[in-house]
Amino acid sequence: MRSQMTSKLVGVLFLGMSALALSIGTASAQLTITSEELGETVQEAQAAAAAGNYAEAITIFRRAAEIDDISAAELAFTHQSVLAYLVQTRQYTNALTQVRSMITNGIGNNNENLNAALQMSLNLGDLASAQNYANQLGRGGDIAIFTAEAAFQRDDFQECIRLATPLATGNQPPKGVLDLLSACYFESQDFLGQRQYLELVALHYPSDQAWNGLLSNVRRTVSGLSDEQELHILRLRLETGNFTRPQDFSEMAQLAIISNLPGEAQRVLAVAEESDMTEGDRSARLVTMTTERVAIHQAQMTGAVAAAQADTTGFVGMKLGQAYNSYEQFEEAEASARGALEMGPTGVNLQLAQIALGRALLGQGENQAAATEFDQVEGYAINNANAVIARLWSIYAR
Repeated sequence: MRSQMTSKLVGVLFLGMSALALSIGTASAQLTITSEELGETVQEAQAAAAAGNYAEAITIFRRAAEIDDISAAELAFTHQSVLAYLVQTRQYTNALTQVRSMITNGIGNNNENLNAALQMSLNLGDLASAQNYANQLGRGGDIAIFTAEAAFQRDDFQECIRLATPLATGNQPPKGVLDLLSACYFESQDFLGQRQYLELVALHYPSDQAWNGLLSNVRRTVSGLSDEQELHILRLRLETGNFTRPQDFSEMAQLAIISNLPGEAQRVLAVAEESDMTEGDRSARLVTMTTERVAIHQAQMTGAVAAAQADTTGFVGMKLGQAYNSYEQFEEAEASARGALEMGPTGVNLQLAQIALGRALLGQGENQAAATEFDQVEGYAINNANAVIARLWSIYAR
């Protein structure tokens, strides 16, 4: 994030040079320097900068600005180069003086100069000047987020959190604010704190990248995930477009088999085949194994239906609901999960039955009802793994 902000501020990229001409790129245009004297001076300055002597490079570029008969664009380039090196060496007071002079004398793009002056003012903690420049840019109302971003650039992450948290409110908080808070918590090594903002990004601005960040955080912050819980993570990765390698499909299929859900393994391997994401012999072995396991499993399910009616703990009904979900038989899964819940299960059995019911409803397109069911799973406040899994499904359902 900080490197992106710096590039927006400086907006100068050196592309190449020759003895008589220098082509440079900026954020908005390309300039060819035709003045031989200016070209040679710029080469000298760049050589000094390449050697790490930025003070000398700044002095040389200031001298270049005094060359007679250079164009307005060439003059702007010399001043922008001085500004760039001042910023690179974090001489923010001198950088602000430089850009103020450029604004006063009409050198370069006024909006770019105002943005640079705004950033320098924030870096220096000069909020009055920052507000003035923000007003001139027509962004006076954004000063709070500008101030929070400046704190982030100073590595003052707690101050950034203090400033940005009140901005992350409302029915749909701005994504930039959520990303900033997520970055602040990450830099502070507070990954649980980060998760709340990753969740909001996935909820309000869903994308494969948003979900990848959230699911990676859960793996980091929830210790001791069971095979069954890890399978939920993989399901969500698949659903949100985060399976990018053949191994992803094979690993999920293998974990589904280990969890005694061969129907799900069979379906995942079929998706891998359709997506041209198979692993040759490994995939072929998994297909053979899965076909054998499915036949055995379906025979077991026939007996489980009767066992579920006799079971008073709800455990068998819950497992049956999971099995029906794995075959995408969602109506049967719903009936089994509801039957399990009627038995009054407690603890883990209750959580798993609620999750099974939520997934069955989700599979039938009843997203709001599914989210409501997922939200019934208790224990998120203490980072209980099943409750965290349920929260992920609730976000996905919404």
